[in-house]
Amino acid sequence: MFAIIGLVIVFGSVISGYVLHHGELLVLYQPTEYLIIGGASLGILFVATPLSVIKRLFSQLLGIFSSGPGKKEYLELLIMMYEFFVLSKQSGLMGLESHFEQPENSEILKKYPTFMKNHHALDFMSDTMKVIIMGGVPAHDLDDLMEADIDAHHHEVNQAPAA
Repeated sequence: MFAIIGLVIVFGSVISGYVLHHGELLVLYQPTEYLIIGGASLGILFVATPLSVIKRLFSQLLGIFSSGPGKKEYLELLIMMYEFFVLSKQSGLMGLESHFEQPENSEILKKYPTFMKNHHALDFMSDTMKVIIMGGVPAHDLDDLMEADIDAHHHEVNQAPAA
């Protein structure tokens, strides 16, 4: 939604600024120039960027126009976490092991398909819970491990916009 509003503001500002300076609007319409600049830019993007990054770039471009997680998704996440907390209180941390070793077979996680579709969040939670279940990791070290995992994810996600 904000992407559309931003585009309207950009085009509105350029067109109104040009008109206010008594410019002829049809002068801005140069299809061959757009073809040259756009084609050269797209071509150099394909030459200089690995295919995996290009695929992520186009999926992220499409993602701009989709809505992000809302209140419903956050509530589902909190309810799911509550179920895991209750389970760990009842059967200890070892009761959680089967849910995070093979998350696709977890009866609790199957109830939350929105979370299951978010592979990054699922991997992050599974990896973190596996470390907690193994035990022997102080809280500050766990925090450092989680930060490193988030930083690695951010590095991977930011490769496409950097291209």
